[in-house]
Amino acid sequence: MKLKLMAAFIVATILAGCTAQTTNNDTYYAVRVDGKWGYIDQTGQIKINPQFAEAWNFTENGLAAVKQEGKWGYIDKSGKFVIEPQFEFAVSFAKNGLAQVRVNNLDKAGYIDETGKYVIEPQFDKAGDFNNDGLAVVVLVDSAAEKQFPIRKYGVIDETGKYVVEPKYQLIKFDDKGNIWFRSNFKYGMLDNKGNVVIEPQFDLFRDGWFFE
Repeated sequence: MKLKLMAAFIVATILAGCTAQTTNNDTYYAVRVDGKWGYIDQTGQIKINPQFAEAWNFTENGLAAVKQEGKWGYIDKSGKFVIEPQFEFAVSFAKNGLAQVRVNNLDKAGYIDETGKYVIEPQFDKAGDFNNDGLAVVVLVDSAAEKQFPIRKYGVIDETGKYVVEPKYQLIKFDDKGNIWFRSNFKYGMLDNKGNVVIEPQFDLFRDGWFFE
């Protein structure tokens, strides 16, 4: 009995420290063993042998971003690469089927589709994931500014890469209701999803949602 309780505790502890994603009623957990990442199922059985330097969750499209030999690519649930390792950094796919990747020694960020094709070419100094409205926060750094005091200009793009909000604000953040908060002259206001100002910048801070930076 003690052995069974101990085994159950160990499995529960492992699962609590793992990341998980459900796809087609199959849940895979990303786990690290001896410095390498792989995936197990809900019973603790290894489904993809630990072999990756880093690994993210599987998303609804059945793909997961993993790092191997210094480059990021995407595997399916059989462990096969669907998009070969080629990126300096990569994150999980958003619900719209786009994923942010970085190239050129992490210098620029862009977005790919599920085949690995660029939908939005790498051009941003910083970029966030797309939200449920199909919008993403991006950042351009003024190269003319002094390096110790770089000027960051925040904007918002749609799924085609078109600017909904031109990169001109000190900061932009989505809240959990889909609102777009922006900072101008160190005051916060709000934009709608077309980039129109609906609340003039007048507040010192706001408290809602997840901050982009």
